Amino acid sequence: MPDMYKPIHPHPGAKYREEQLIRDIQGYSQDPDQKRIPHCAEILQKARMARQWIYDPKTHEWYSPDEFDKAFGKIMVGNETMLARVVIKHPNEGIEAGYKVVAKMQEKLNSLVQRVVKWGTADNHIEPTNRA
Repeated sequence: MPDMYKPIHPHPGAKYREEQLIRDIQGYSQDPDQKRIPHCAEILQKARMARQWIYDPKTHEWYSPDEFDKAFGKIMVGNETMLARVVIKHPNEGIEAGYKVVAKMQEKLNSLVQRVVKWGTADNHIEPTNRA
């Protein structure tokens, strides 16, 4: 068999895999409109350089770069959906958002307490019965 008919790669799927790896390294996918998913190392580098934290909007979890590295740094496959959704933010944004949630819950609690007190002072409450 002449050399020009020999396959370049010994396995038919090897060429596709090699091309896929090159696209992954270059940051491309088969679908050019698809958003590129950053690698964990990229996210960590950006967060450290910006001196910011990593926020997962689905779980509402905040991670310092070191915590994120410890939790997800060694996972190479299977965390693509999480890596696609995390954002790098200043941790003060999380603190402010937390205080807003606490303030809203405090308002709801105060409203409930006022309604219970108002209801308790009216004649519409039922006295407990003696079950002896």
